[in-house]
This record gives sequence, structure tokens and C-alpha cells, in this order.
Amino acid sequence: VIPTKPSAETESCARWMKDKLVDGKTLIFGNGDISKKLQELISNYDIVDSKTKIDNISNEYKNIVSCVPLNNSTEQMFNYELFKNTNDVNFVSISRSKCHNNKDLLKLVNDGNIQEAHIDTLDIELRDELLSTNKVFYYKHMSWDFLGHTNDHKKLKEIIDSCLEDNVNNPILKRKKNAWF
Repeated sequence: VIPTKPSAETESCARWMKDKLVDGKTLIFGNGDISKKLQELISNYDIVDSKTKIDNISNEYKNIVSCVPLNNSTEQMFNYELFKNTNDVNFVSISRSKCHNNKDLLKLVNDGNIQEAHIDTLDIELRDELLSTNKVFYYKHMSWDFLGHTNDHKKLKEIIDSCLEDNVNNPILKRKKNAWF
């Protein structure tokens, strides 16, 4: 893992999340660079550190935001038990797909606990069923590309080439420079 510092992509993710929020109080899970940037952009929020155990969310929140990293404590973190006391909440997530329990997410959407879910990464399990509700929106990991960045295939090829060793027979990739994908 290569530590990163706040960048244009960090601000882009925060603005992407802000764009998905509805009026009302927001509960933000995670306190990394993206969460901190989001905190600068909005008011009326509470923060939950990814190491803090929360059994369920109270009904006072209109937005639940997930920007936690995937680890043992966050895997399947966003599940029925967490959302069972919510009503018509808006869920926005840039966390890895393994942080969400799709079976529970489908039940929560169908039962009205979650009004809309804006998810940047969505596992294939029940993906079609979730999307067919017209309440779950999947962005194919594009939050980093929000507001002005372009999909530059030439740049992507340069990044991939910079990762490959000169020896084509060696299957191991080595990063020669830091770059965002």
C-alpha cells in the first residue's frame, strides 16, 4: 500500500458525494481525506470513525455516507441491522463493494428504510435486482472522475506501461511511479 495525500481526485470524490445528498442531517462513516474534504463542503453532519462499532443508525439522519476502507471491521458493515431503524434514508457510498451486504441492501430498499442508494462500487451478487428497483444507482467506480476529469486512454496506457517491467516474461508488476487510475 502506498500512502497518498489529498489530491484533485480526493476533492472530486467529495464533490461527487455532496452532489448525491438530500437536505437534512448526514452521518459520515470514515474520517480519511475524502471524508474530511466532504466535511468542508457540507454542514449538519456527524462522523463515525471506521473503528467505532455502531449497532444501528437512529432515524434522525437523512443521509448516510460511507467512505470507509475495506478491512476486517468494515466488511459487510452496511447491513440490515445497521439500517433497521432508518426510514427513507439516502445512502451514498464510495467504499469497496464488500463493505455492503447486497441481500440486506435489497431488503432495506424494498422495505423503505433506504429511499435511494448511490453506490460507487457494487458487487455482482443481486446487482440486477438492486438496479431494477430504480432506487439503487451504480456508478462503476467513477466518483474519482467527477467534475472535469477525463477518461484519457493514452494516459492510462502510459500508467500501465510504467508499471510493467522490461522483461515481458516476468508476470510481476512493479510500480515505477505513483499514478491515479
